[in-house]
Order: sequence, then C-alpha cells, then structure tokens
Amino acid sequence: MHFKTLFPLAVLFASSFANAEDGIYKATLHKQSFDIPPEQLSMKERALNVGQKYLNALSKVVSDPSIKEQYNLLAKANEGHVTDLANLANNIYAADVTIGTPPQNFRVVVDTGSSTLWVPGKECRAMACRLHNKYDHDRSSTYKENGTLTGVTYGSGSIMGYVSEDTFRISDLEIPGQQFTETTDEPGSVFVFAAFDGILGLAYPSLGYGVVPPFQQLIEKKLVKEPVFGMYLDDISTGKGNGQLVLGGYDETKFKGEISWLPVRRQAYWEVDFDSVTIGNENIPLENFGAAIDSGTSLITFPTELFNQFITKLSGVTRDRRGNVYIDCASKKTAPVLTFGFGGHKFSITGDDYIIQVPGQSSRCMPAIVELDIDSAGKIAIIGDVFLRRYYSIYDFGNNAVGLATAV
Repeated sequence: MHFKTLFPLAVLFASSFANAEDGIYKATLHKQSFDIPPEQLSMKERALNVGQKYLNALSKVVSDPSIKEQYNLLAKANEGHVTDLANLANNIYAADVTIGTPPQNFRVVVDTGSSTLWVPGKECRAMACRLHNKYDHDRSSTYKENGTLTGVTYGSGSIMGYVSEDTFRISDLEIPGQQFTETTDEPGSVFVFAAFDGILGLAYPSLGYGVVPPFQQLIEKKLVKEPVFGMYLDDISTGKGNGQLVLGGYDETKFKGEISWLPVRRQAYWEVDFDSVTIGNENIPLENFGAAIDSGTSLITFPTELFNQFITKLSGVTRDRRGNVYIDCASKKTAPVLTFGFGGHKFSITGDDYIIQVPGQSSRCMPAIVELDIDSAGKIAIIGDVFLRRYYSIYDFGNNAVGLATAV
C-alpha cells in the first residue's frame, strides 16, 4: 500500500495493528450506530447538542490572520502504518486504543471537533460508566496521579472527571505519560446508549483544557514523520467494511484526483472559509462564514437563514412538533445537488448522501442537515460525516490546512 507524508507540505474501533515504518501509522476505524429513533431524540435536539460542543470551547478560539498561502507542493511517498475503521450503520467512527500497563482496552470516537482524550474511570457510578469499559489506575504500574478536576461538553452530552497520566497506545504507537481525563460522572442517557467508551480529540490543542492531546505528543516526541493525519470514512452501502486513520501521513489509495488544500481560519477547530453553497441551480454567496470539518458529528448543520433556503428546495417536506423535518424517501433521487465552496474549491454531495431513512420506516426519510445558530462563533456550519464519507480528509498542523480529495 502506498502512502504519502506531507513534506515539505503537507473516531471507529481498531481491529488490527500494523508495524511502524517511517513514522506513519494506520488505524482501523469502525462505524458505530446508536439507532435511537427520532421520537426519543429529535434532529433539532441533536443539532442543539452539537452546538453545546462548540459553544463550550469558544473562549479558547483565537483568530490567526497569519495563514500560509502556499499549499501546492506534492508529498514524498513513504510506507505507512494504519488502523482500519469498521463501519456500523454510518453513524460514529471509533478506534481501539489501550491505556496503562498491562494495557486496558477502550473504544474511542475519533473526533476532529474536540481535543480531549477521556475514558470512564472506575470511580464513575453513572449508568453510562457501568455499561462500558472503565479505567482502573490501581491496576496500572505506569499510572501517575495528577488529579486536576475537569469537565468537557460534547454534542452528545457532558462529562466530569479529573486528569491522570499513563501510557497510551494507538496502532503500534506508544506515548508514556499521556495526560487524559478519567471520568467520574457521565450524566444523562446519551452516553448510556453509546457504542463507544470515550473520545479521542484531534483538533487544535487550544481546545485541550490545558492537557496536551495525544497527537500533539506524537509530534513533540517526533514519533510521527510529519504533523499530519489522514482519515477515510467509508460508507456502509459500498460493502467495503472499513474506514481508516493514518497518523503521520495519508493513504493515497483512498482517494482519486488532486488534493484541494484549504487554509484553517481559526486554529481551534479545523475550520475553513465557507465561500458559497449551490443548491441545485441556485448559487448562494456567503460572507464571513466558516465551516468546521468535524469527524465526530454525523450531521451537517447550517445557520437558520441558510437552512431555510436549503429546505425550500426539497419537495414534500413536513415537520413534526419536535422539530424533525421529513420527506418521502422517493424524493431522494430528485433532491438537489449541494455544492460547497470551501477556500476557493468546490465539493458536491447528492441526495443519496444527505437524505437518510428513518429507522424502521421504509418510505419516511429526513435530511441529515439541520439548523443550528452559534452566534458567539459568528456564522459557522459544521460539516460532519455525511460529507466526509465522500471526501478523504487530511489535517496538517504544520501548515494549518485541511486537504480534501474525492474518496474511492
């Protein structure tokens, strides 16, 4: 298999490990489904939960005008190391990791929309913790106490806990003394139903609550060839069965055509300029808009004004009192193509991508695009897995850029 590192330019359960070579590592990502029907959690509620994740960290967002302009250099080829990501129902992608000595196993969402690594701790008595793997620091000979109290808000809920230090492993990479949060409380029901134990954040360290995230540790310790990771999120309809995370480079066999490089506009989330959106034949220019590329969010969110323009282009739309928008599944084939303008480049998805079937209802569908206003962040859309299944994504800390190319 042929891989590229970004020189000079440049979440998922791990089911297999590869040997390290040239500082590039591959991890298998597995797709997880919650299958919570919309009667229990409406699309509007899901959108609001996503908004909590972004609002919680806005105080840490600092605009950086010194974005580099040159992103046209090709990478040199190197053999790599991969963790595969299996796909279960096109919902959440996660990777297998271990913490401690001897290793304790966890399944963590691979999330480019946050920066914290957390897993349930043995002191957590919440139902969500009781139903998942829990970290026991008393069982680890490499554990070091820290004890700093912390709390993190995500789109799917909030957690409380404290910081600990121990050996962290993903693929065949090992980071001694990695700081992470072991939770003491995971309130509510959302994490109860989750098919993962914790979350591995891959956004900028400015969102890391004072803790250096694992990938930043890999960069600082020079354990990866380049400060870059690549992600392939497969679609269950293809029958291929695996997604993929590459640490220290990217896998050129997972995409076709040229890579489009997009400067990061704020070094917190992987946020790029959102120039325009074309809905069918109607082009809507956008000013001062951002788009956060977020592998930890299954949906796409638009601010209300843009969402209303989008929804009027769908035929046979109905709404219920909980905020869900429904359409007949037969409308999927006639739904307009959406073309996103990011950083001067165009990327399209079709109704087959952004219209999803309501579980258990063969003729009832809903758009996987919802309205969400995050006023404190300015005008911003969140671009989740609905989009990322169609585009291979590369995240370059060295050049503060996101690369997108058509996935195969």
